[in-house]
Amino acid sequence: MTGTGVSISWRAPRNGGRRRAADASTVVSSTQLGAFGDRVYREMQIRMVGTAPGGAYDVPLTLAFPQRSEDYSGVALVDLINTIFVIGAFPPPTPNEPKPLARVQLTDEYIFGSGHVYLGVHWDKAAVEALGIGTIAAGGDAWTIIRDAAALARNPLPIPAQSRPQGVGKVIGYGFSQTGALMRNFYFSHQNTGGGGLAFDGALFGGSAGHCLDPAGGSRFECAGAVADCGKVYVLNTESDAERGGFLERAETADYRVNELAGVAHIPMPILPFDAAPNQNPILYGPAARAALRNLIAWTEGVEPPSSNYIALKSEESLLFGVRFRHAARDADGNAVGGIRLPHMTATDQSGEIGAPLGTYVGQDLAQTLGVVAMGGRFTPFDSTKLKSLYPDHETYVERVTKAAEGLVERREVLEQDAQAFSDEAERSTIGK
Repeated sequence: MTGTGVSISWRAPRNGGRRRAADASTVVSSTQLGAFGDRVYREMQIRMVGTAPGGAYDVPLTLAFPQRSEDYSGVALVDLINTIFVIGAFPPPTPNEPKPLARVQLTDEYIFGSGHVYLGVHWDKAAVEALGIGTIAAGGDAWTIIRDAAALARNPLPIPAQSRPQGVGKVIGYGFSQTGALMRNFYFSHQNTGGGGLAFDGALFGGSAGHCLDPAGGSRFECAGAVADCGKVYVLNTESDAERGGFLERAETADYRVNELAGVAHIPMPILPFDAAPNQNPILYGPAARAALRNLIAWTEGVEPPSSNYIALKSEESLLFGVRFRHAARDADGNAVGGIRLPHMTATDQSGEIGAPLGTYVGQDLAQTLGVVAMGGRFTPFDSTKLKSLYPDHETYVERVTKAAEGLVERREVLEQDAQAFSDEAERSTIGK
């Protein structure tokens, strides 16, 4: 461990219209993360100190970066740390801790294996105080903290150590659920351009249920339509989110895209299993999120992303747990129609039917009485007779998964490595044997 307690004063240059960053930063600790592919990473725990409209702030940051300059992608990912587990009401045994959801959903293997700089920032006054990890004078100072973190990620940090991070050309913001609503308001209220320059070149977020989060008081309000503010915005919503107000976010402009994932829940079982929901949806958001991030980065460099892609929803609208709700239209198996369809969903190509569902995958479990548990979705497996009719042998199952995965790659909806992982998992399975 090196760099412990080293205090430095740092101001970002004002050239190029960029705003200044925090007043000072302190490196608390510095450790080796190891190798990701052929890239070796270091992680630093930092205190970022600055002044916002409400007063002084002092918050923790996590910074991870390649050790060698040739391993940098030129992109930094700023993860707004999700604090709903600290300040919200969740059923036991949910851990009472903040979540760096970019690292959870995208994975370190992808972020660091791609050569991206990672910066996780605490912005929530209530959570920072509850955890005793820093100080923020006013809730609305979150906007300044987020912009300062983006500026820190963009510019070199002059740490007096043998290995130090270098500057990047692109900064991408990331948020999901609580922080998806926060990012949505960041753009809706023109915070991306509100600090004397562009904070983020692009942002990837989802799960906001068509709402913006006001950090000043923690309240939420509906904010429909495109919210891009001089930066590319890529919204990726699960089936849960599309039904729960996410339909309000639908739009497509030169700077804004919305894609929706059929058969995927807001809180899938591998991320946070609920004891009260033994049939929780198991499908992960990550494969589509990794592709969305690559599409977004390419978009900031002038390459158009795929068009918006929506799940088919029924026109009738109701309220569910206080949020506007529309049911997905469903096929004969009970699975949603439309949207991005990972290999667990039925789809078609020139050869006919592809994709290999093993049951019904629902984004919102309407049998649950607690809203957060309902967002775990539900999986109802097919019986053995149904499975045998769909997949009379193992080769049929593997072929349908593989063809679906290949189509997703062609449409830039998943990455090549994730498509291979889908095929490998199918090959290892016992389906059809």
